[in-house]
Amino acid sequence: MAAAGLVYDLVVLPHQLPACAEAAAAHPELTFVLDHLGKPGIAAGELSPWTAGLRALAALPNTTAKLSGLVTEADWDAWTTADLRPYTEEALELYGPDRLMFGSDWPVCRLAASYETVLETARELTRHLAPPNAQPSSPPPRSASTALTASSPPRAPPPDDVRPGTHHLPRGGLRMRGLS
Repeated sequence: MAAAGLVYDLVVLPHQLPACAEAAAAHPELTFVLDHLGKPGIAAGELSPWTAGLRALAALPNTTAKLSGLVTEADWDAWTTADLRPYTEEALELYGPDRLMFGSDWPVCRLAASYETVLETARELTRHLAPPNAQPSSPPPRSASTALTASSPPRAPPPDDVRPGTHHLPRGGLRMRGLS
């Protein structure tokens, strides 16, 4: 997979994170991407054992993670940004913004929030990363590539049309431009 320029997405639950760390350690030439931050138990307020598993995986330089799918791990009807903050802060501490990507989990996110709400929540959770007076970055070109090289998150699509991609969090935090 690595020789072909592919990455391995990990769609797992917290109890599976130790096995993910073993797989990533056994294949240092391959990039592993943890989807949805490993689906932490946000609705139940569970940080452990998720934190320990995330720490083990983040210690490996060939791993990155997606800041995605968190609203559907929270209480769909009553979640707040504050509910997601401990999980986002833990991921930022362990991975840093250079090894985290934004992903909307669209259209699944719509079970708990609109796409626009997911974007605004991600902006709020990463706002402290932005330098004062930061300007939104240009949107990346659309690509079918699985390489993790884009430098800014996607623009907001029409609600039922464009499927947004996944992109690295820019150094200045998550900044977006509207549709042009």
